[in-house]
Amino acid sequence: AALLLVPVAILAVIGLGATMSASSIVGFQEYGDKLVFFKKQLMWVGLGTLVLIVATRVPYQWYRRWAIPIFIVAVLGLVAVLQFGAMAGG
Repeated sequence: AALLLVPVAILAVIGLGATMSASSIVGFQEYGDKLVFFKKQLMWVGLGTLVLIVATRVPYQWYRRWAIPIFIVAVLGLVAVLQFGAMAGG
């Protein structure tokens, strides 16, 4: 598990840096805070980390039992996006 955790953490940090670098000017111009998008992204990284911790505590038998229903819900969600999603930027 630790072997996989290190590259994920490195990619998260790189992504946070890229977000801060790419959005600081727009954040300052529109919101007066150059870190506004970085803070939002950091919040989602924190939430994802909490979900990761919870998911690792669930026994794998639970995932095996619920794999098909979760897959069906995911496919239905994708179909819903195709049917009801708004097109933006072409």
